[in-house]
Amino acid sequence: MNRLELKFSTSAEITRTVFHLVNRILNSVGMDEETRNRFMLAVGETIDNAVIHGNKFSPDKFIEVEYLSEPGKITFMVADQGNGFDYPRHLAIPLDEFQAPKLISKTIKYGTPGGLGLALFRKCADEITFTPPGNKLTFVKHL
Repeated sequence: MNRLELKFSTSAEITRTVFHLVNRILNSVGMDEETRNRFMLAVGETIDNAVIHGNKFSPDKFIEVEYLSEPGKITFMVADQGNGFDYPRHLAIPLDEFQAPKLISKTIKYGTPGGLGLALFRKCADEITFTPPGNKLTFVKHL
């Protein structure tokens, strides 16, 4: 079992560094390229959501990332210091709502589709757990 825990301030520069570190870690796990790229998309979106929606770009707030590698699976946890959000409402939206043309019409109507990051997590991870109040996300990928 391998474990890495990071705690860093809300900063675009540090966020990019963490993203590249996670990518290097996943390169060593033996995941095929397409799966790794999809999973990295989910990891990046999770960290970005922690910066933007959770900590609202506040440099005095922290983001925690934990990586755990066990035989047959990897687990990532991302937590911010925000107030959380109504994740059950977002998880109730069927994934086909995030496919064209529905996604296009939602974007035209509202300016943003909303919940796209959650749809990415659901498509890229095998297990997803939100910890109330919704400022901690844990996702698992089986290898």
